[in-house]
Amino acid sequence: MVKIILASGSPRRKQLLSQILGNNFEVVVGDYEEDNSRKISPRDLVVDQAIGKAKSVYRKVNSGLIISADTFVVYDNKVLGKPVDSVDAIDMLNLISGKEILVYTGLCILDVVSGKLESDCVITKVKMAPYSKDVAMAYVATGEPLDKAGSFAIQGKGAVLVEKIDGCYFNVMGFPLYTLSKMLSTFGITVF
Repeated sequence: MVKIILASGSPRRKQLLSQILGNNFEVVVGDYEEDNSRKISPRDLVVDQAIGKAKSVYRKVNSGLIISADTFVVYDNKVLGKPVDSVDAIDMLNLISGKEILVYTGLCILDVVSGKLESDCVITKVKMAPYSKDVAMAYVATGEPLDKAGSFAIQGKGAVLVEKIDGCYFNVMGFPLYTLSKMLSTFGITVF
């Protein structure tokens, strides 16, 4: 069995990967610094950052398949990553209230030995419910949105802020499992 390495400290990504692979992987966190301010398309940016995360772990291991991902929200051509603090989270939530946003996730799989690299991008449309500024403040007070792209967690209390989605639910959580499983199959790894 090929060693699988998840290049992420995200508890959600760890949970989702274990959903399809069991506990047959290890976590190695790299030192890649995301920069959402770069002036390239959101698709290129999210994929480039996923590749950067994989390459930062590549230097730390000598074998295996590295899986990495990057997720952010785009509204009105503006990239919304994780909030820097509570005020930023409230501002983001107020900005996207009642709006349609796009959740982008870049995926990368890098074979440490052969150097083979596969990458992809998944985009999900999310229609946010209209909610008041008081609701946004109360939600931020729970602490849940403070480490989430776009300042909401669809898998948590933030679910009540989402009116509907068009696309992959798991992408909104940060790890589109269908696309990931297709990519893994090109490396000879199957879920079943």
